[in-house]
Amino acid sequence: MTDVASPDLFYRLSVALAIGFLLGIERGWRDREAGEGRRAAGVRTFSLLGLLGGVAGALSSATGPLVLAGTLLVSGAGLALFMYREGRHENDLSATSLVAALLTLSLGALAVLGDVRVAGAAGVAATLLLAVKEPLHSWVARLTWQELKSGLLLAAMTVILLPLLPDHTVDPWGVINPYQIWLLTVLIAAVSFAGYCLVRIAGPRRGALLSALAGGLVSSTAVTLSFSRLVRSNGGRESMLAACVVASGTAMMTRIAVLLALLAPALLRPVVPAIVAAAACSGLFTWWALSQRERTGPAVSLAVDNPFELVEVIKFGLLLTVILFGAQLARDTFGDSGLLVVAAISGIADVDAITLTAARLSVSPPSREIAAAAILVAVFVNILAKAVLSAWAGNLRLGVWVLAGTLPGALAATAVFFVVNS
Repeated sequence: MTDVASPDLFYRLSVALAIGFLLGIERGWRDREAGEGRRAAGVRTFSLLGLLGGVAGALSSATGPLVLAGTLLVSGAGLALFMYREGRHENDLSATSLVAALLTLSLGALAVLGDVRVAGAAGVAATLLLAVKEPLHSWVARLTWQELKSGLLLAAMTVILLPLLPDHTVDPWGVINPYQIWLLTVLIAAVSFAGYCLVRIAGPRRGALLSALAGGLVSSTAVTLSFSRLVRSNGGRESMLAACVVASGTAMMTRIAVLLALLAPALLRPVVPAIVAAAACSGLFTWWALSQRERTGPAVSLAVDNPFELVEVIKFGLLLTVILFGAQLARDTFGDSGLLVVAAISGIADVDAITLTAARLSVSPPSREIAAAAILVAVFVNILAKAVLSAWAGNLRLGVWVLAGTLPGALAATAVFFVVNS
């Protein structure tokens, strides 16, 4: 408990005041058209609530918890009364402002009695959540029952099933760890769901490039197929469609960097410079291709499947298990170089599984080097495979455009990888 005479008390009280001021700005801006005395709480009131919570917390550290409890009780009752009157006058049934006010009081007390960093971070997070009211409501309105059911089912299986899974290998080869495999499966589904949400929030017709970038966070292979098939009804726009395919590969590389940062930070140094080089080349090609005359064409639609669909999650989990087992079998048979063969094969259709596999193998420096090389091989194969896929699903001209956009990035990534790791 914080001593009222501690030298950092002024700092903690200032953080409590800042939390209230931050929340008050958001609440005050939202009700900025209301005249003086026409709202229960604005910038000044919320700022004072934060400071009040801090002062009550400081006093309670010397006199006991009753001071803080009484402050929260009396203040909460008063706020509820005033906001009830305001709600009746405005015919508003929302309790958001009351909850925000009580949270301001509590965070002010936490800033003095607990971890001031946690209090500050919670204040910023609360303000952000309040500020995105319209986008959140719009997203909920677009949310389908199938999406909601899939997310809830996956959450239930994760929260209930994950703790019950054995956190050790269960096969004679020491490869299959059910706990880790399911955890990695859920992680990649969550990262992919972020891209899926971007498509759902922004809408599929907000521009081909935005759809391709967001879709690339879900599946760059799916984006390649979707845009390649559009050649049949958009003949002559191969450069624009190729730019979108290449851009989705850039989003895929971003996803890899995020996964490595979360699971294997030691692989960031040998892998990320090569990925950045490839992404830079892809970005330059995308900008140039979109500057061609086809840029005036109509926006194209992109449909992506829900990555939280239980069947898709289980399929990825099985794919990850197969690649983990295949990687271990290849290493036992051919040594560490066998992992490169597995990476090349799996990279044709998917990069995430081999990335997660390599992350598990990057414990020691020798394994770390071969794991980094495996990720690069998978990326190299994947971005070049998009040219073949584009030619097959679209036409030869589109395949040539995609090859022109992906080959420089693949070569640049290879060169940077060898320079960085030499």
